[in-house]
Amino acid sequence: MEIIESFATLSPCWNTNIYQQGLAPDKRDTRYNQYYNLFAQKKIKLMLHSLGCPRASADYQSQRWNVATNTSAIAHAVIDSNDGIARQNLRWDMRGWHCCDPGNNTHVGVEMCESDKIKYRTDKPWLFDILDRPTVERHCRTAYNGAVELFAYLCNLFSLDPLKDICSHKEGHAMGIASNHGDPEHYWTGVGLGYTMDGFRADVKAAMASASVPATTAAGFLGFPDVSADDWYADALKWAVEHNVILQSGKPFYPDNPFTKAAAVVLLRRMWNAIQKEG
Repeated sequence: MEIIESFATLSPCWNTNIYQQGLAPDKRDTRYNQYYNLFAQKKIKLMLHSLGCPRASADYQSQRWNVATNTSAIAHAVIDSNDGIARQNLRWDMRGWHCCDPGNNTHVGVEMCESDKIKYRTDKPWLFDILDRPTVERHCRTAYNGAVELFAYLCNLFSLDPLKDICSHKEGHAMGIASNHGDPEHYWTGVGLGYTMDGFRADVKAAMASASVPATTAAGFLGFPDVSADDWYADALKWAVEHNVILQSGKPFYPDNPFTKAAAVVLLRRMWNAIQKEG
């Protein structure tokens, strides 16, 4: 599988997380602190959504989220209906705005794109007409399969049980943790391919055995969200990570930030130890 990192660095959600993560834990908004604590303990859970509009392109959706005026909603990732590839908009350690509270405090949210060959009805807005059935079915299958792959990876990453730790937005509402939406079940029902959340959870469980670490493009090199593989210092950073001179944390590398004398001493000692082992 592949994840394209389209981080929404212009969005208020991204910048709120950066601000909250920079505070001492006792100074943070309790909602964000709850998410960060669950993430650190690998007790975070997963929620599956679909967009609720005829939009097949995840790139377009990511662009709509990545604006300074987006104060309403953003998921951690969105699955494209054409290629099944996930576009990641928030780091996994960031609290998203995908289902309202308290689900935002406890769940990673992933959206599936819906086919652009459907048309929602004005009288019953949860129903839609199919304009091109072969295309709609292909879009639905592609997004579903991409979601299975991504969720299998995330379940392995966080040591989750997909039969217990995955819900839909609709199920989240029934549990009292999410807003009143019917996705993605309403979409699957309308397309008529027989997909269900129980089937999705079972497919994720089956896929976990063969799930691979995703290839990533754009930023995200070596796990640092602000580093790309083509950055001028990427090879040196790779050596430093492989030799434990620089430690991976899942947080930004901040390549342009100054550092203290204390940090320089620690790095020099780690580098010396690495050179000694190589020699």
